[in-house]
Amino acid sequence: MKHVINKMLAPENMDKAWRWFRNDKTVWQTGMRRAEMELHKVRHVLELQQALADNRFTPGPVRRFTLKKANGKERELAALTLKDKIAQRALLQVLTPYFEKQFHPDSFGYRPGRNTDMAFARARTYLTEGKRFLVHTDIQSFFDRIPLTSLKLVLQHHIADRQALQLIHQWLDMHATVSARCWRSARGVPQGGILSPLFGNIYLNQLDQALARSRIHFVRYADDVLLLQDSPRNMRRAASDLNGMVNNLGLSLHPGKTYLGEVYRGQTYLGHKLPGNKPRKRA
Repeated sequence: MKHVINKMLAPENMDKAWRWFRNDKTVWQTGMRRAEMELHKVRHVLELQQALADNRFTPGPVRRFTLKKANGKERELAALTLKDKIAQRALLQVLTPYFEKQFHPDSFGYRPGRNTDMAFARARTYLTEGKRFLVHTDIQSFFDRIPLTSLKLVLQHHIADRQALQLIHQWLDMHATVSARCWRSARGVPQGGILSPLFGNIYLNQLDQALARSRIHFVRYADDVLLLQDSPRNMRRAASDLNGMVNNLGLSLHPGKTYLGEVYRGQTYLGHKLPGNKPRKRA
């Protein structure tokens, strides 16, 4: 993919990114609130555009906070400055059409025109075809644990614009969930980052393609993975293959959120009941 920065900074693309956040009250940058920025809105947006063009843009700091989930556990989210949000959104609008062509049709999370209902419908289709033995799991702390060096290599394979890659690397390095140390590499993209869902799908597209090559039927919604097989033997083999594929990506499956067995009555997937006729039974 070439000429990414030129497409990103096209006036119509920058205007579209600005309008996306027209009601966002986030601070423009450290020390400048949105209301203050609005007094000279055109100047600030043009200065942002020029800084990106001249390769002078520096990402702002991320404000991190925790959100308590329904199960009582906490989830860490990140809030970017409005300047970073607009820049990331402008880049997202350029990258998305390209990468959508690369993604597997059985991936549904964080993709335009796709939702949980469609993912459930795909799973139900596989079930009606006789693939009633499931491996249902998710990737443990996925966004917080994406290996950034590996993600950068994947991005370099697709993006030929060096300036765009440098900009992406700046965001990845500054906003890493786990910073680099002499004994470890940086990991993680912020949950709340505009580009994070796309980066997650780009990284896990490797998993999708590996599953497809192994002829393992699956439905993936972000880090939620469902495998569907026609026998207990094939189910266990698929579970083993999945574990190896995920480990090869520097990630791991969540042991407490993994189900292996035949679909059972009352079992749910993405908030919908799966068509199961038998009571729960472990395979």
